[in-house]
Amino acid sequence: MEQIADMNSTPKTVADFLRAYPSATLNMMTPGGYATVTPELGQQLLAGGSVPAHPGCPGRELERQVDAGELLPQDIIDLYANANDPNRFHALTDYPMEHSTPEQDEQGPFQCQQM
Repeated sequence: MEQIADMNSTPKTVADFLRAYPSATLNMMTPGGYATVTPELGQQLLAGGSVPAHPGCPGRELERQVDAGELLPQDIIDLYANANDPNRFHALTDYPMEHSTPEQDEQGPFQCQQM
């Protein structure tokens, strides 16, 4: 696998990726688990459907459905292309960052307010 070098030119969200690469399979590690989105599942997601996901142990016992509202807006943090299959990608995704004020950005996410 090779990392997509210029993340500025790659899709920013899962929805963007599915629209840009409709014939690709996307293996994702998301905050809610692992999901494989085939071209057919990608079309279902874009139409408001859901895909199966698991916490790292594939199997029906731990599988859950992840709906489009949760998955499509996720940000793509890292994206890798499979060198042996141009229609297969691997991605690390995360929930979109909430909008913050410049003061909050300067404080950082883990700083406590003084009383």
